[in-house]
Amino acid sequence: VLASLGAAFLLVWLGKGFWSIVVGYSPHSVVYACTFTALVWLLRPIPLSAIRFRPEHARTLFSYGRWFWIGWITSVLLFQYDKLVVGPLHGARALGIYERAFTFAQMPTGAITHALIGITNPLYSRYQQDREKLSAIFARVAGLILRTALPIALVIFTEADALVDLLLGERWTPMAPVLKWFVAYSFLRPLLDDVNSLLYAVGRPRQVTWFGLLQAALFLPMAPALTHTFGLNGAATSVGLIALVGVGLSLGYTRKLITVPWRQVFLPPVVAIPAAGASAYRIQELPLPETPWLRLACEVALMSAVYFLVLAALEGRRLWRESRGLIALFRSGAMPVD
Repeated sequence: VLASLGAAFLLVWLGKGFWSIVVGYSPHSVVYACTFTALVWLLRPIPLSAIRFRPEHARTLFSYGRWFWIGWITSVLLFQYDKLVVGPLHGARALGIYERAFTFAQMPTGAITHALIGITNPLYSRYQQDREKLSAIFARVAGLILRTALPIALVIFTEADALVDLLLGERWTPMAPVLKWFVAYSFLRPLLDDVNSLLYAVGRPRQVTWFGLLQAALFLPMAPALTHTFGLNGAATSVGLIALVGVGLSLGYTRKLITVPWRQVFLPPVVAIPAAGASAYRIQELPLPETPWLRLACEVALMSAVYFLVLAALEGRRLWRESRGLIALFRSGAMPVD
């Protein structure tokens, strides 16, 4: 990644803007691919004479890999199609507002996904033959995602106006209402990515692809209809609804693979979030600092305190025990099952 970025900046500095995008922008760019191949070769060198085409291996790879290929194409469609709809229906300015709201909505919770998936995917794969341990890992990770993504989504919803004004300025004020409608997508996307990671890890890419195709079939008519009727808010709502469909389909299928105490995973954060949301309106009545940054920080801190206090009251000991278990798991890869 660093090599790709370095090559891109160098080409920009040399005035080769187009080639900087080709060479360095994409994660699968020329520089990235060459650097990654060289590093793999250095770690596991093989003689050049061993490199040859093997039809039986090619058939195996294609038979399994085609589902990844189709699945990624479907994923690109799912998360880019709404922008193709917004532009023609509402113009370039509206598309800019929508695109920026989409980026802001997924940025905080997307960081959670990025941090966890690289760790959980090999763990899911390691324990795919042990239903008890696989279930325990997934329950803990899904619980962690929900308990962090939901309060972030709440902050985005309650503080959207202040966040937009402070980070982007008044000219982006129309983005705030759209950002609020992305809240469902904001906390559902990390959970969907985690469930799909589980299915990929245990060798079920076909199911991920079929669920994606079903989502796409619903999204194709839904996005234009809601965007035409309700504008940018309708487009954002369609994205959230499709994410909800994906989570429902994937979680439903996981019942064949794992046994998870869903009430224990979902109920505490679902109870804590309304309490924190209700406190947000009372917090605004408090004599907080007038400086916008300080006021926003105080409101977020107080809301977070209410959320975590309710969460601690509902499951304090278990939350502490599972947090320690997750830390030990990520550090060593050993799976403690209580």
